[in-house]
Amino acid sequence: MDNNYNIRVAKLKIRKILLEKWDPIGVRTEPMAQDEYDNYIGLIYTLLIGSASDSDIVEHIRKIETEKMGLPGQSDETLQNVVNALREVSFSTAHHAAFHDD
Repeated sequence: MDNNYNIRVAKLKIRKILLEKWDPIGVRTEPMAQDEYDNYIGLIYTLLIGSASDSDIVEHIRKIETEKMGLPGQSDETLQNVVNALREVSFSTAHHAAFHDD
């Protein structure tokens, strides 16, 4: 498998988590809205493979909710649960691909 494939798989897993665990606007079951959060995947991926702490990622997601979506923002516990699910995605090969041209 090539590294670009591994990155795509990791980003698809992030997409699924955002829809299933986060979903602040309730589009999880809307077939035509499955890409609703795709604009946020890239930076979340970068935070996850970088040195961002859980609280950094929680704050990033909260800013998406409050500044980009105009929502009041979900609880720290809810957002931490999202981060916990995101942390379970395997990034080892994808991380290698993001920083090396093998």
